Amino acid sequence: MSLKNQIARLLGARTLWRVFFAASVLAIVYLATTSQTYTVQATFSDKFNHIIAFTELTILVRLGWPRAHWLTAILLVMGLGLLIELVQAPLAHRHFSFMDLLADATGMAVGLLVSPWLKVLARRWAADKADQR
Repeated sequence: MSLKNQIARLLGARTLWRVFFAASVLAIVYLATTSQTYTVQATFSDKFNHIIAFTELTILVRLGWPRAHWLTAILLVMGLGLLIELVQAPLAHRHFSFMDLLADATGMAVGLLVSPWLKVLARRWAADKADQR
């Protein structure tokens, strides 16, 4: 099986993407609410961390539930971002931030731009595989 076919098959593995989404949500919620300090920061900016996390979540939702409307993905992922901010508000070591929500929305926009491209690649490569038979 060629690399293209393997990637196309992987992109169509909805259950895998759903598991990755659930694991990502758990990790993000933990990191967003823990009082633990981490000496190694993932990026140079907390807002960039938000953009990366919400890009990933949006792509995982689009791959895990490909038939769902894009607005459903936005509502789900933005709802998670808002829920995290609301949970952080009363925590002594965290705070509610509209800038975090803006960074989350930016990440979702990036995810929405990237996810259709991944779907097109998967369809093309699957069609190439069918043509080779």
